[in-house]
This record gives sequence, C-alpha cells and structure tokens, in this order.
Amino acid sequence: MKNKKLITAYFTLLLLSGQMAMAKDVANTTTNSEPATSSTSSSGTSNSSSSEKTSSSSEKTSSSTSKSTSSSSKKETSTSKTSTSSTKAKEEEKGTDAVNVGKEEAPDYTKPSGYVEPPVIDENQTDDVFQSTLYTTLEEYYKKTYQEIQVRKLDADEAIKAEKGVFAEFETFFNGKKENLNQKLAPYKYLLDAISKEEQKLLELQKSFYAQLVLNKELFSSDVLFLLHSKDDVKKRKAEQMMKDELDKYLLSNPITLTSSQVRIDLEVAREKIDELSKRYEKETAPFNPEKRGMALLREELLSRRKRVSDKEADRNRINQDEDALLRKVVASKSIKGEFQWPLKTLDLVSNYGYRPEEPIEGVGTFHNGVDLVTPTGTPVYAAMAGVVYTASRNNISGNYIILRHANGYYSYYAHLSVLHVKQGQVVDIGQEIAKSGSTGASTGPHLHFGLAKGVWVDFVNPIDVMPKENDKTQNEKLQQAEKKVTKEQLEQARRDMSILTSEEVPDGYRLAVEAPR
Repeated sequence: MKNKKLITAYFTLLLLSGQMAMAKDVANTTTNSEPATSSTSSSGTSNSSSSEKTSSSSEKTSSSTSKSTSSSSKKETSTSKTSTSSTKAKEEEKGTDAVNVGKEEAPDYTKPSGYVEPPVIDENQTDDVFQSTLYTTLEEYYKKTYQEIQVRKLDADEAIKAEKGVFAEFETFFNGKKENLNQKLAPYKYLLDAISKEEQKLLELQKSFYAQLVLNKELFSSDVLFLLHSKDDVKKRKAEQMMKDELDKYLLSNPITLTSSQVRIDLEVAREKIDELSKRYEKETAPFNPEKRGMALLREELLSRRKRVSDKEADRNRINQDEDALLRKVVASKSIKGEFQWPLKTLDLVSNYGYRPEEPIEGVGTFHNGVDLVTPTGTPVYAAMAGVVYTASRNNISGNYIILRHANGYYSYYAHLSVLHVKQGQVVDIGQEIAKSGSTGASTGPHLHFGLAKGVWVDFVNPIDVMPKENDKTQNEKLQQAEKKVTKEQLEQARRDMSILTSEEVPDGYRLAVEAPR
C-alpha cells in the first residue's frame, strides 16, 4: 500500500513536470514561431521530418521515464528531471527540433558608415495602412538623412577651418626658422649653386648618351626619351629616374667600347666633382647640423599638418558626394516604386527554388523555399525593394537573417548573413545596404539565401518568377540605372525641395516637386 502511494505521488510529480515543460515550450514556440518555420524551410527540412524527430524525442523521454520507475521516489524524481533536461540538450545540440531551431539569439549588428537612425513603423500594420504610410515614412527618412548631411557639412567646415588655422600658425613658425637658418648658411650658398650646376651638366650628359643608345637600338625606351622633354614636372622627374636606372643597368651589363669609353669617363668625372663639392659643403656647414636636423623634423611635421588639412577637405568632398547620392536616390526611386531588384550586384545562382533530391547538410530530399546565390563573405546585401524590417534575428539554421515587408504584399528573406545593418521596425529603401553576406547557420559555404513569400514563413514563391531575369543586367540594378538618368536640373530641383522641406517653415502641403527620370 505504501509503495502504491509512492508510485501515485511519483506519477503526479511527473505529470506536473511534463505540463510545466510543455507550457514553457509552447511559450517559446509562440514567441519565435516565424523563425522556427524559417529555419525548417531554409534548410530544406519538411514538416513531416520535424514531426517524426519530435515524436522520436518524446518516445525517448517516455522510455527513460518508464525505466526509472523501479527506483525509489526521490531517485526517480531526480532521474526524471535529469532525463528531461538531457533530452532537450540533445535536441538543441542536433538542431532538428522545430522549437529549438527557432530559438532566437542576438544577431551580429553593426552600424554602416554614414549611418542615420531610420524611422520606425509598426511592421504588423494592416496592408492598407502599411501601404499608405511606407512611402510617406520614406520621405521622412530622406528628410532626416538630408538634415544629418547638412549637420555633417557644417561640422566638416568647422574642422577644416580649425585645421587650416593650426597649419597656418605652424607654417609661419616654420618659415621663420627656415629664414633664420638660411641667413646663417648664406655664405655657403655658392657651393650649393656649384653643385646644382654640375648636376645639370651630368643630367645633360646622361640624356645625350641615352638618346644615342636608343638611336643605335641598344635601348628601346623611346617613351622615356619623349617624356624627358615633357612640360609636366612630375612626369619629367619620373622619366629622368627611369633613364638613370636604365643607364646604370646598361653600363653594368655591357662591355666598354670605343664609343662608350669617353662617355663613361665624362660621367664619372661629373659624379666625382659633385661628390667633392657636396663633401666640402657638409664640412663647412657642420656647425649648423643640429639646426638642419631640427628643420628636417619641422618639415616632416609641416607635411603632416598639411596632410591633415587635405584629409579634412577630402572628408568634406565625401559628404558632398553623399548628399548628391541621396538626392539622386530620392529622384530615381520615384520611378521604380513597386519593382524588385536583386539583392546582390552580381548573380551566381547555385541552388534553385523547389524540391531538392539531396539536401546539402542532411543529404536527404527537402523543399528549398528560395534560391542560393554564391558570393564571398562580406559582400554587401541590398534591399530588393523599399519596405520595413519585419525581423532581424538569428537562429542555428538560417544564421543571421532578415525579413523585409513590402507594400506590394510580398516579404523578402535574406539568410546566412555575416553582419546585419538594420533592426526590427526600421524603414529601408530599395538598394539600401542592409547586411553583409556570410555563411552563418546551417551552411556549406559563403552564399546568400534569398526568398520571396506572400506571408510570414508561408506561401513562398519562386523568386525567379518575380525578380528581373538573371541575364538582364539593366534590370538587375534598377535603382542604379534610374540614378544614371537623373539630370543636373533634377538634382538641383531635388536639392531645393529638400532645403524647403527641412526648413523651419514648410509651406502647407509642399511635397517633392522634382519629376522622376524617364
């Protein structure tokens, strides 16, 4: 009788434990139902396969429980809990259970360069409300980005002004030191003039000898001979150095002849005279060597400060380019609303949509709900159409993945990403970089899994039937093609529109007046 009560108590505890575990799994399933389905679909694992494995794990749990019945009450309860947690751990490790596969983790997220915090709208709005608000919200995003660019321009202008001020002050200091040293070295300037004169004589000798060798077809660098007389100082100096190098090689590798013997003597005499004058100058100006070394260091610092100014100016030019790119996009996107473009610049399709007799990971027949495009890890991935980030997450099948919701009723899917640049609820425009490709999750190598569906993890369609044809290069980059058609007049009109829209007093009902490119 006592044993019967113990057994009854055991099964009561077991039942309660099972109910708690089921409630926890149901909660996880409800929270992560979309990614769970994604993981199963993108890996090509069918629902029946998942159910069989779940059933198998349940049978293992029951078997483990029945075996532990013969032990004492306390040991049985402990064994039951251990068995349950062990089963879950094995399922998570295999990554085959639907609930565990869909368990979300924080994705690898980084802000792209020139990042502007995008607007956020409810990704679960009804279709009518979503369609009416998406493009209005995009215009708000354009305005916010334009305002941020204007702030960056002002900051860059201030930085340039400050850097130029520091440079001018240092340049004045440097010129003062240089003038002071030049006055001290003035008595020895005649030696520098003599060195310069001899160097010019040497150069003329080298040019004459070089021209003779080219005419005799002993050297074949006629382009160098031409550039020696160039008006471009940079090209001229480069040609002179090339000529000297070729002459040195020729003189080392060719025997002395009657023709070249006198030239060799003249060249050697000129070099010795230059060397003699240089040594004399160094000897007589030796007391000023500390100051000369100091000036050399100051000259390096001057060049460094000048480079800082040019770097700041380059940054300012890049901001101007960002502004032009934004305005071109504002104008161009008006002509391609509701049209898809591929998420990669180049297409290399390796796995089609549909049933696959042998899935790459498991090696069994599965249904593939998208297409796989081979591309190196780190390749930019672009939004196929304007939309809102429905999900930006991670699981152990899709890896880092993104789902975008679009105004035409479609959802686009991007999986196995290395880095994400967007978060849930953010508005994105067509052609906007949303991630970098990778090989995260259940993947055999770097590629992008791209899918299209009429719902969230349901009603998938073949992307090939919806997207521009793979071999149609003009359609493959719709936004870029439209941007090329934007005229200077349209660009300036968009700039005026944006200036008005971002001003403190915007006229009632004022919208972008610029026309779309044709």
